[in-house]
Amino acid sequence: MTFGEASTARSAIGFGLIYYGIPKGACIGIYFINRLEWLIVDHACAAYSYISVPLYDTLGPDAVKYIVNHVAVQVIFCMSQTLNSLLSFLSEIPSVRLIVVVGGIDGHIPSLPSSTGVQVVTYSNLLNQGSSNLQPFSPPKPDDVATICYTSSTTGTPKVSRFLPNYYFLFMVDVVCMKCFPW
Repeated sequence: MTFGEASTARSAIGFGLIYYGIPKGACIGIYFINRLEWLIVDHACAAYSYISVPLYDTLGPDAVKYIVNHVAVQVIFCMSQTLNSLLSFLSEIPSVRLIVVVGGIDGHIPSLPSSTGVQVVTYSNLLNQGSSNLQPFSPPKPDDVATICYTSSTTGTPKVSRFLPNYYFLFMVDVVCMKCFPW
């Protein structure tokens, strides 16, 4: 994938979320291992003022339920391999409105009863819907929350850290300084 293709995918995912009525500032769960789509979804969140919430597959279902409910995650991006696990406790995470399956095939994605209020779509379907009408970026303000991370806690429920957009800028300044001025 080229940088241009990644940029187009970022915009398409961001507008795909808008297409499904996900409001600016909503929490977006990223529930899979590190992969290309993880970065694209995270950058789409930054470009369209969504809050990314990593849901590590090593946390286990109880921690995932806790995190999703704690910050009211509205969208979860997951792998087709974790979809069944996620669906098994869907009734316990009422804030979720949309599940996007990475690596899923359109004909093999289960449709949920409309009474659940949750739609399940494939990543490729979301890309296609978002690509049809790209919108300009709507980045967060410096004091908006950009990412909410949780630690795996050995003493109870996961602990939370919130990161502002300025954090990423300061992190990059540190990286450049460390590279240019090694001690």
